[in-house]
Amino acid sequence: DEARALAHQVLAPPVPRPLRPIFRLAALPAVGLLPPAIRKGYGLPWSAGRQRLLTVLAAASRGSLPLLPPPLRYWAAARRSEAPRARTSS
Repeated sequence: DEARALAHQVLAPPVPRPLRPIFRLAALPAVGLLPPAIRKGYGLPWSAGRQRLLTVLAAASRGSLPLLPPPLRYWAAARRSEAPRARTSS
């Protein structure tokens, strides 16, 4: 019960109503990539419709990611780790 409550707090934090759809969409991969037994154990709902949405979201992500500039494409830590390599290879 405690783990389920914690999962709910992580996946559906209290945010203003207009932001809730964005947070639900962001939680989709976190829930969808869990093994079905884990989802069931946590009481996380999953359906064919959610699976289709996850598939579309993944395809959109794969297609758009290469088009993003580095500050949006990579975490700051990843950019910092690449900086020394870029300086030494020039």
